Amino acid sequence: MIDNEPDCKQSDKPSIWLTSKEAMKHFGLSGCELMHKRENGELTFKKQGNAYLYLLTPKGN
Repeated sequence: MIDNEPDCKQSDKPSIWLTSKEAMKHFGLSGCELMHKRENGELTFKKQGNAYLYLLTPKGN
C-alpha cells in the first residue's frame, strides 16, 4: 500500500480524506491535473485498493 501521509503526532482535528472525484471538485482540477499533482508530490495522498484518497488540510496549517 502506498501511503504518502506525513508522520504527524496526534492532533485535536481529525484528518479529512477526499476521494478523487471530491478532490477534483474541491480543487477545481481535471483527473489528469490531479494525477500530475499527486506524482509531483504537491498533494498528500494514500492508496486504498484501487482508489486514491487525498488529504484535505485546513487553511492556516
